[in-house]
Amino acid sequence: FYKLYTSIALNDIESIPLIILRYVDKSLTLIKYVIYNTYDMINGLMW
Repeated sequence: FYKLYTSIALNDIESIPLIILRYVDKSLTLIKYVIYNTYDMINGLMW
């Protein structure tokens, strides 16, 4: 039982970075989108 639990825990630990990377990637995409839109809006106001 302990061995099984340990292997599950290790699998979870190994998958955590992937989950974090996926989350960060989505966040960065959203941030880029917001920045580009804001930039376009500022340019629109400037000219």
